[in-house]
Parts: sequence; C-alpha cells; structure tokens
Amino acid sequence: MTITEELISLSIAKPFLAREFLTWLWHLIEKNHGAIQLSNNQTIEMWIDDKLTLESTYTESKTNQLSGGNPAGSIEASAALRSGKLLKEAKLGIRTNDREWVFSLRSDDFIIKGLKLPSVITSEEERTVERLRLLKEFQNIVDNIYQQFFQIRTSDAWTKIQKDLGDWIQTKGAKSFPVPINDSRQNTEGISLQ
Repeated sequence: MTITEELISLSIAKPFLAREFLTWLWHLIEKNHGAIQLSNNQTIEMWIDDKLTLESTYTESKTNQLSGGNPAGSIEASAALRSGKLLKEAKLGIRTNDREWVFSLRSDDFIIKGLKLPSVITSEEERTVERLRLLKEFQNIVDNIYQQFFQIRTSDAWTKIQKDLGDWIQTKGAKSFPVPINDSRQNTEGISLQ
C-alpha cells in the first residue's frame, strides 16, 4: 500500500483530517510565499489556483464555492474561514525546475482531478515513458506533502501549528482556528503511518 493509499484510508476513517490538510496546506503556501520544503530537501513552488470550495459541518450555510482570479485572497474566503469552514476542494499548482502540474484535490476522498502534466517534447515512443515518469514525480511530491502533514498532525507539534493557523486566520479576519483542540471527534490517537 502506498503512502497516498494509507492516507486515503485514514482520511475516510477520520474525514476531518482531509479538510484540515487542505487548510494547513493553504496556510503553508501563504506563509512561505509558495515555497514548500519537501523532506528530501527539495524545494517546490505551490499555489492555490483559481478555485476553492470551503465547507462546514458546524454552520447553517454549508458551502462556499469561489472561482476565478485569486479566490484564496478574497474577502469571501476570509469570511468562510471566519465562520469555521475548512477547504473541501482546491485547485492547486506545483512547479519544480521547469516542470508544472495543475490539479484539483478533493478532500472527501483525496481524489486528484483534472491533472495537467508538464509539456512533453519527445518522440512518440518516448512520450508515454516520459508522461509516466512525470506522473511518478508528481505522486512522490504529493506523497511527501501528505506525509509531512500527518507527521505534524499526529505529534505534539500540532498544538503550535494550530496556534499558527489561528493567527493566520486572524490576519484574514477570523478569531481562531475553527477546529477546537479538545474536540473528541477529532482524536488522532493511535494513528501512524508505516
């Protein structure tokens, strides 16, 4: 089982983790101006593209869908965070060296949709092999980011990260991170990755 498959299973068992992951990633992208350090010391560039869906199980107004322009910087996105909503789906971009991937990630099932691979300029015979190599490179990057989040989320460091998230949301006009630390429904005790 790959890391991604393990994380999909875990996220299905504890669905709040996937929304926390996407919200944490949004925070990380903004905090680091898009520069994301992977565990293999590679630095990639990431951004929120032109689509966000925020959703809450706690509020009357369940879903905000924002698209076009810079939805991550919009007043509507700030208001959604302020009301306790987390990311349900986001269109993201990754750039490393001269390669760029754009895709949507849905938190409900960690499905990657609409993946655009970097351009391939090779012969027809080499094209398939190159595309498979690019898919594998993309999968390794995504696995690395997932793994970083779940290592943090299941450690004592999460308390500090949660404060950082609250501070970040406050700068967007919110009062605190919308997931209470002591919410028993969001217990990660016993979670481990192999």
